[in-house]
Amino acid sequence: MNTAIRWFSEMDGQDVAVTGGKGANLGRLTRMGLPVPPGFVITVEAYLAFLRANDLTNADPEVLRQSIPAAPIPADVTFAILESFEKLGVSAVAVRSSATAEDLAAASFAGQHDTFLNVGDPEALLNAVREC
Repeated sequence: MNTAIRWFSEMDGQDVAVTGGKGANLGRLTRMGLPVPPGFVITVEAYLAFLRANDLTNADPEVLRQSIPAAPIPADVTFAILESFEKLGVSAVAVRSSATAEDLAAASFAGQHDTFLNVGDPEALLNAVREC
């Protein structure tokens, strides 16, 4: 099983620790049969693999902010992302963040992360993923 990607159709809404809140809810809505465009989530494990591959696991937030946009995504994660994009069979996607601890009762992070719309090129997709 690929641990870097989780399709909406595979999730049940209880996947927050793996996919983030937004991703888990899109999965839940998909499984309920509501009209959600097909999609996938890049998992926390993929993010952790990215940090490990770039020696960023203990970096402070400012180092992360400066390092992530130029850091290479590990080959297996890149392959999983691009393969999944191809399987969607669409010309463009939206890339959004989905944190595991966003919009909690004591803290809201709405609007703190970028959203990239109409991303249709593989290189642009990988760049949008890093920016998120």
